Amino acid sequence: MVKILIRFFIAIGAGVLFFPRKILALFTEIVRLINIYIGYIVMAFRLALIVLIGVALAYISFRLYSLYEITPAPRSFSDFPTTHPVHIYDRNGILLYRPIRINTSPTHISALPKDVQKTIAQQIKIRRVIPTLADYALKNEKDKETLRYRLKLIMVSLKLRLNSSNQMLLEHYLNIPFYNGVAQGMDNAALQLLNKHLAAVSRPEALFLTQLPISARPSMKSVKSTPYDYKRAAVAIDFLLSGLKEKYVSSIEGGKGLLVYTTLDVQLQNIQQSSLIEQSVFCEKQDCDSGIITADLSAREVLSVATIGNHLSKVRLERFYKENSLTSVLRITNARGESLYEKVNSVDEPHMVEYVFKNGKFIRREGVS
Repeated sequence: MVKILIRFFIAIGAGVLFFPRKILALFTEIVRLINIYIGYIVMAFRLALIVLIGVALAYISFRLYSLYEITPAPRSFSDFPTTHPVHIYDRNGILLYRPIRINTSPTHISALPKDVQKTIAQQIKIRRVIPTLADYALKNEKDKETLRYRLKLIMVSLKLRLNSSNQMLLEHYLNIPFYNGVAQGMDNAALQLLNKHLAAVSRPEALFLTQLPISARPSMKSVKSTPYDYKRAAVAIDFLLSGLKEKYVSSIEGGKGLLVYTTLDVQLQNIQQSSLIEQSVFCEKQDCDSGIITADLSAREVLSVATIGNHLSKVRLERFYKENSLTSVLRITNARGESLYEKVNSVDEPHMVEYVFKNGKFIRREGVS
């Protein structure tokens, strides 16, 4: 083996000694061919890269165009998606409260007094209006944290800017957003906060309304009583709202609406509230009843919660409901009638009881008719 290797290296050495020019020429030719092929490879790679980039740009452009075509382009009030209200009823279907007010009759800015028009035009910045309107136009989108949603938001904003005049955008501002999260449209906000329609407000009042925070979706977190809110059985409703805010936030903020049918009886509520008011006029303060709760213990339902002042706090009511296993909700549906909650009705005979709240304690009283 060693001899063979020695002979091989001797042959190579002899070739180098006797044929140096031929070997050098061969080596040079090999290098030249390699350079040529490398050039072809680099050229092919560059061409493939250009084609790939072109295809990618064409695909992205097509996808963006397709996305642009399917995004809404709202021009009028009716082009925006519908949001459904939140209504609370008594057991007989009588409306007790509307925590979320929906705009059903759009306000035209040209119908407002000139000074109010001027105030709104001066105070409202278009750049503030468009993002909220675009967000509302896409309120039915499910995945709001994706790149696709953000691109659609930009495209809807672009369409609003291109397709609508400043006056039209101001009209959208008057009708579409939720003021304080609960009143859709400035007219509803004026009714809730000032007890008058927008067409009747003064210039300072219009200035006040333009400073209210706006949002694209309703929010039960913002529900607060105002002096002009029409709310029957206020204490019971306020306690009920605290539970609705936690359990049905997605249905409310998604605009699906909420119809809440309570166990309360408005007629009984009015009778007991009147009784408390009359009693407070003639009795000594230490002897006055500060609250009366009527319940049907067989069905575990609260029929009325009458009170004077703020004696029946949320904490007291929550403890009272829990200790006596009571509820004030019969059923809950969304605006489409889909059931979200249904109380199982009892077949037992009614067992009516009054709980009189006096001096910080509940006193049970049987035999209520």
